[in-house]
Amino acid sequence: MSDQEDRKDFIEGEYEVVNEKDAREDPGSGGYYSPGFLYMDSRPPYVTYVFLGLNIAAYLLMRIAGAYFNLNQSEQLLVFGAKVNVLIAHGQYWRLLTAMFLHVGLLHLLFNSYALYVYGPVVERLFGKAKFALIYLLSGLTGSLFSYLFSDNSAAGASGAIFGLLGSLLYFRQRNREVFHRVFGTGLLMVIGINLFFGMVQPGIDNWGHIGGLAGGYLVGNAVGLFRESGFQMKKLLTWVLIALIFLFGLWYGGEKYRIGSYPRLPGSPVPEAPQPGNRNTLQREALPDRGIDAKAALTIHGLTEKGREVQGGKRFHYKMRGLHVGTGLSGGVPKHWASGRYGSFCEAGREGITEM
Repeated sequence: MSDQEDRKDFIEGEYEVVNEKDAREDPGSGGYYSPGFLYMDSRPPYVTYVFLGLNIAAYLLMRIAGAYFNLNQSEQLLVFGAKVNVLIAHGQYWRLLTAMFLHVGLLHLLFNSYALYVYGPVVERLFGKAKFALIYLLSGLTGSLFSYLFSDNSAAGASGAIFGLLGSLLYFRQRNREVFHRVFGTGLLMVIGINLFFGMVQPGIDNWGHIGGLAGGYLVGNAVGLFRESGFQMKKLLTWVLIALIFLFGLWYGGEKYRIGSYPRLPGSPVPEAPQPGNRNTLQREALPDRGIDAKAALTIHGLTEKGREVQGGKRFHYKMRGLHVGTGLSGGVPKHWASGRYGSFCEAGREGITEM
């Protein structure tokens, strides 16, 4: 068979067995043995289709809401949960998850959907449905975490999760080089290399999200193992511990890096007003002059409420930044560094600042 036919049969669950007389089958398991006695999930890749549907549904819902409430693209992404570093640092950790289901534009959605359609079924058959879902979600979270730690720009996209699928295939290569090279040859490694290089030279792409997703996919692949690969292994336990430590350290470090109050003072910035005793909407206002917050940002900085917004005078609090007027959950203003685009900025649609992940 040609490489293309090999790949098609591999994805569709009809891979020819090399030594059929030695192939062992378990009729009730929903799987079969392929060359090298690699056990695979032969059921349709429903989980891939679910993630595809979620990405498309999120995009359509975002566009419909944007048209109804007259929001531009930047506002839509912010409201629906794109990665914004300062907001994550102040407790909106859910943005690390929601960002992976959002897309900056239709072309971005189409590219990622095609990649998920191509590689999703392969990974789902190799690892099984539950493990595939873990790989996709945790890789997406790892991609968002790396972007949060190393990229100041706001971002959205499923690329971290998709790179995670490629990372899990690198674990498959480690487990069964013969089948990997017969099915993928060197093509997969070239795809990874070209996309990472393109992410470095092309503006508007969050390559840290790609790198984080790739690393996360490889680690989670190691931690969960291939389909029907079970049993306690110390290596897998240590891999889970490593993944947990990465997330814990990343959230702590990101909070220290992006939390309002950690920015250096701008030259000539005014000293904040004196503290008002008993005002719950202040955050150690007496310490703000030493923390480098300008007067506007110092006013009633309180953080986030349970509903993700601060209510003042019966009205939802909003902030304006580069023409953006959306509730953030942060009362008071933001440091000038952030408004100028250095820390997690959101800009007008079509301008630099919202990166594709």
